[in-house]
Amino acid sequence: MKILHLCCWPPYPESSGGRQRTGAVLRHFRRRHQVQLVTFVSGPTERRLAEQDGAITLDYNYEGYDTSLPSSVNPFKSPQLDSVLQSLSTQGFDVTLFDHLYIAHCHSQSCGIPVLMEHNIESEVHAQVASRGPERM
Repeated sequence: MKILHLCCWPPYPESSGGRQRTGAVLRHFRRRHQVQLVTFVSGPTERRLAEQDGAITLDYNYEGYDTSLPSSVNPFKSPQLDSVLQSLSTQGFDVTLFDHLYIAHCHSQSCGIPVLMEHNIESEVHAQVASRGPERM
């Protein structure tokens, strides 16, 4: 299977539990599948490590915030990501793995079947907030 793996941050260096988990998932899938990692990076060390592993790297977007989106999603909504997804759309991916809710905003640009892999406490927090409904001020 050909998998496009989109990440909010690279698995390297494996300096936190989330990065270790992403790295383990990536290694596991690569045993039997062709995987292209696309990840946002912060700084030259992350970029170098990710690109050495064949990843396509993106810069976080801190300009042109979309006020209709949560602030946690905005750094990952970028023209650079849109361009990369457009260029990869003809590469025959079977699945696009969205490795966190923060990057799932671009699910409509999925190259193949979109799969959301949510982890850590965020999914519980989002469920609790959604169940309360909108707050009036």
